Amino acid sequence: MDPSAAESATTGSMAFPKWRGRNRFNIATQNINFSLTAHYIGRQKTSLSRDASRYAVTETGRVWYLDLGFSYRVTEQLSVSASAFNRTDRQTPQIPGASTGGASWEMGYTAGLYDTLGRYYSLGITYNF
Repeated sequence: MDPSAAESATTGSMAFPKWRGRNRFNIATQNINFSLTAHYIGRQKTSLSRDASRYAVTETGRVWYLDLGFSYRVTEQLSVSASAFNRTDRQTPQIPGASTGGASWEMGYTAGLYDTLGRYYSLGITYNF
């Protein structure tokens, strides 16, 4: 890190929410497992340097995603599972940058925070030999 480099403010801008987290609640017995996962993404601005008066929308709201999972062990070797991701079908905020998953084009980052798929499901079968 270069100590003479200018520090740039990024917290709160797109791809850098001040608060972000994930909570997981899990209930399990010997054969059944149920999980609920809540993802939180805090507010973000499209750019900290943009003049807000020139744009209709300059900030995302807070976003929660809920995922549900269930698995059942049929035998010692065989288990089945099902999951529903983004169960509430929360859509990506419709502002510049958010529709790409929360990437920050101005900063050169392309990794997204938002679920751009909407609600989707997963089924699985596991067999241990």
